[in-house]
Amino acid sequence: MDTVENVKLFGKKAKGRQERIRHLEGKPLTRHEAIKAHCFDCTGGYSDGARDCGIKTCSLYRYHPYRTAK
Repeated sequence: MDTVENVKLFGKKAKGRQERIRHLEGKPLTRHEAIKAHCFDCTGGYSDGARDCGIKTCSLYRYHPYRTAK
């Protein structure tokens, strides 16, 4: 099974899923879409549910789609 199929089968339907799939298919992404795709990938496809990752030391944390901390 390739990575695209894996994301389609097991990735939660959350912000960043479609962007991650588009990236893996070699399609261009905007900066914002790339950040959402990165967060989706970094959190394991939100396998524990779509929520704040809590990694405040990440340089992209302020753009995290589910960020709760300000």
